[in-house]
Amino acid sequence: MKKETFQDKLIKRFYGITGPLDEFRKKEAFRMGNTCFIPLFWGANLLTLLAIALSNRFPEFVAFGYPVALFLGYLATSTYMIFKLRHSQLDSLDFEELTALEQKKLKGASIKFALYFTAFMYIWALVFGSWMDGFNPLNHLFDLRKFLTACLGGIFMGIYIEITLRMRMKKAEKLAVSSAIAQEEPKWLQTMIRRFYGIRGPLDEYRRTKADQIGGLAFVYHFYFLALGNTLAYFLAIRYPAEIARYYPMVVGLFNLILLGVINMQTLNADLPQYDLEELSPEERQGRPLNPLLWGLGVALLSTLFAGLADLFSLQLPLLDSFFHVKSLLFGGMMGLFASIVLSAFAYLQKLETEK
Repeated sequence: MKKETFQDKLIKRFYGITGPLDEFRKKEAFRMGNTCFIPLFWGANLLTLLAIALSNRFPEFVAFGYPVALFLGYLATSTYMIFKLRHSQLDSLDFEELTALEQKKLKGASIKFALYFTAFMYIWALVFGSWMDGFNPLNHLFDLRKFLTACLGGIFMGIYIEITLRMRMKKAEKLAVSSAIAQEEPKWLQTMIRRFYGIRGPLDEYRRTKADQIGGLAFVYHFYFLALGNTLAYFLAIRYPAEIARYYPMVVGLFNLILLGVINMQTLNADLPQYDLEELSPEERQGRPLNPLLWGLGVALLSTLFAGLADLFSLQLPLLDSFFHVKSLLFGGMMGLFASIVLSAFAYLQKLETEK
């Protein structure tokens, strides 16, 4: 039996898969993850730009509101994913498919989780309370009130886990009645995926499978990064609101930029942007090719507009002076030049691949 890698374990934990991670389960999980990842990614970028623009003028609002807004974003996507999981067999729990070690871990899982959750909530209450009020956590180590509150939360979580496990076992007894792969998807969803990964031509099985694999994995890492980052940011914002408002949106923006670069490299390695002229529809053949100069000009205008809005809030300059400030114009010009160079490089690489 092939040993599971760390990435396989991460995928199973994130998508609620119990048992062997076969190809069908991978495709189902990645398809749902890719559908959630694209709107979450662009939504996080828009929130990040807005937070950077408002950070100097409203530091406390950004320090607390930005992590909460990101939290609501990935809470909405996770709720949608849980809803889709309930209508598929992906999270079904077949006891016979489990290994001996997994069967042993499953026995009393709700009780063990309740104990872990109780300990975590008790430690969190001590640490967060000491951070908020400034008291010594050792002096409140045997606080009966906090202990009973943590125990109550652990009991409820244990009951919830036990009900969930029984429902998943009951679902495994039925035949698979739904599949995200078999269902017909709306046209706008396919268009969104093609635009995000630069796919021209038909969205065939190979292209869709590769795009789902790239987006499904990116969704896992992006989700965990936001969850951990928001927790730390909200925790530190109590003492350092100005620093969190200034630096945390930049950290999220940098992570998104690196993630986008990794996605683009994986997309190129999978040859997703490559196409034959015979594969294109008549509408796609009549479409104009990508012009790096026009796109660079558009990026320059949007970047100048964003820099002007940021100066309008931070420097409190007049409206026209903010947009025609030297810093705003320089920032917009550099971003437009960078976009033109990058798009020209991608166009050249696609031309080399086509000539092979």
